[in-house]
Amino acid sequence: MYKIGFGLIFIILFFSTCSNKKNDKIEIEQNLERKELIISEELLSIEKFPQVERRIINLLYLWEENEKFFNTHHLEIIFMEKVNLGIPSGDNWVVLWKILDENRYNNCLIIYSISDKIENWCYYGYGIINPNDETNFDIMKDIPGIHIPETGLSIFDINGDEIEELVGYEFTGLGNDIIINSYNHKENKMVNLCKSISFDIVDKNNGPAPLEFINYRGKEGFKVYMRYGYYMNIPSPINLINNTFAWYFCAWDESEKKYIVMEEFFVDETELELSIYNYPLEYFEIQMNDFLSNTSGLRNFQEINPRVEGGRSFLATVYHGPTRTLSEEIFEFDQNGKMIYIK
Repeated sequence: MYKIGFGLIFIILFFSTCSNKKNDKIEIEQNLERKELIISEELLSIEKFPQVERRIINLLYLWEENEKFFNTHHLEIIFMEKVNLGIPSGDNWVVLWKILDENRYNNCLIIYSISDKIENWCYYGYGIINPNDETNFDIMKDIPGIHIPETGLSIFDINGDEIEELVGYEFTGLGNDIIINSYNHKENKMVNLCKSISFDIVDKNNGPAPLEFINYRGKEGFKVYMRYGYYMNIPSPINLINNTFAWYFCAWDESEKKYIVMEEFFVDETELELSIYNYPLEYFEIQMNDFLSNTSGLRNFQEINPRVEGGRSFLATVYHGPTRTLSEEIFEFDQNGKMIYIK
């Protein structure tokens, strides 16, 4: 009986040892495959970026955080550039990774500070939309600096302080925004210096680009093509395009520490002398409809004597709800074209 028990223990230990050896073998093979893949991708990167030290590429591929971000062994550096974003404790690098995720390739942009190790890093974004998928012209043409491929972003010093920023376009499902990202020391991350500045495509096939850096009326900033919104704390635009869009000038606001929409941009500055009486009726119709709820709308309207000095007033027939109940309301606009009173 004792011999039988001993034999059973031996058999269990034997198969357990074999199983452990098998698992160890699988793990070793997986590690070897990973190392071979890393070596292969390192060589690709070394060939693409001969100006970059091999140790930098080694650090990036062997960085322990890679598994958290990518969760895949199929990754490759497709862009890397040494920059000065002001991130402390090492040289700053902007790196765009190409990764295989669920049988499709995506990109991921990460910014690193590297000495003899990766000191700091800022995760910028994953699956960044390529502007070439949104336009049939070169939307990046007039943006200076080093363009990061497939991202709509460029690296350059926008304000002349010798610290660079990430500048350009961000395409999202919720709307398209202008991006001016700068490193924030207190928060230890990249923050957007724009204040809700969106953009729209002028013409998908022919352009022009919706963003251009200019000096306008003595100020450095940029003009941007965007949808008009009456909620803006600036005078309403005179040159509405397709009754919906206008060009605006944006610049740095020291009190808010952000770039904001300053005013409408005029190609011909003599237009600045135009008054509210040069606004087309369609302009007021759009504002009135925008003000009404989703279940209301304008049946018709007519201009009446202004009840506000320098402004314009309209008597409108408005329908409400599924029954289309009618009511008369007066919409009033001040001298800047801003709605100020509704009865």
